[in-house]
Amino acid sequence: MNGIPPLPAGPGTPPLQRTTLLFALRPGEVLLGMKRRGLGMGLWNGAGGKLAPGETHAEAAVRETHEEFGILPAAVTPVGVLRFHFLAGEGKAAWDQECVVFTAAEWEGEPHETDEMTPRWFAREAVPFDVMWADDRVWFPWMFAGDEFFGDIDFAANETMLGEPHVLDLPAGTVARYLAGEGRPTA
Repeated sequence: MNGIPPLPAGPGTPPLQRTTLLFALRPGEVLLGMKRRGLGMGLWNGAGGKLAPGETHAEAAVRETHEEFGILPAAVTPVGVLRFHFLAGEGKAAWDQECVVFTAAEWEGEPHETDEMTPRWFAREAVPFDVMWADDRVWFPWMFAGDEFFGDIDFAANETMLGEPHVLDLPAGTVARYLAGEGRPTA
């Protein structure tokens, strides 16, 4: 695969919510947070959330990481694009999102508990995949290797993954070019 597929478009196609995830990495370890509320409550994950109006993906990743972990990333690296499709049901509306995944190797401050997350460092070989989103075990190896990836993942309304995630590797620089506007439909 040479790039990120275009976003679905056309009449009746709901827009994808724009979101981010950020994983702080230090040699041999990754910072995860136990989600205390909202989507994914009770699961370990990186910091992330929706973009505010006028905010870039990178700005949102830094803001969310500061709000959720109390650290301020010095620089972020885009490594992946994941399109999550949540089906309607159980009183929930369909909620699809395009999530840009970032990593950071430098930051200011020390991680601390917030209303949203309880942070903890994990050795890369001890990541608690059984208490995370089911697709994470597929793309984390790419993230740990510093490689770029694209994924398309379906979930039921109860947040259970449907089928196998479709995750593919990307050439270096693809995610940054995508964020710069290449491959993104214009309005």
